[in-house]
Amino acid sequence: MTDLSHDGTDDGFHEIQLSGKQLVFLFMATTVVSVVIFLCGVLVGRGVRGEALSAGSTPTVAPPSPSSAPAQPGIWAVQVVALTDRAAASAVVQRLSSKGYPAFLVTPQSGSAVQNYKVQVGRFEDRSQAELTAGRLKKEEQFQPWILR
Repeated sequence: MTDLSHDGTDDGFHEIQLSGKQLVFLFMATTVVSVVIFLCGVLVGRGVRGEALSAGSTPTVAPPSPSSAPAQPGIWAVQVVALTDRAAASAVVQRLSSKGYPAFLVTPQSGSAVQNYKVQVGRFEDRSQAELTAGRLKKEEQFQPWILR
């Protein structure tokens, strides 16, 4: 007869002992994988908003006008963004114009306290046309536009 001195209760437990070299390799592999994931996120994030804002430009956000206002005759425009850097604002105008939007730049008045270059689109006869264009800009260009009169 054979005597089995094996206890069956510990079959599911296996202790893993790693040497110092194995621990360093595991740490380095985890670091490399984390950096690769971060860089993939950066590459994906680059295409989210296609405009390049220079370091000196700061976008300003004005409260949108109420969309429940009745359509009134007059000249309506859609403001896309207001920047303190003229070159960045001109680049946005050029990009929108190349995509078929009637974009233009509104320069600040001389002597005003805040020097914002406003990028606007269109001269619409009624608000509904401006709202359609604002919707397209929000969907296709990822802007947060607002309608002006």
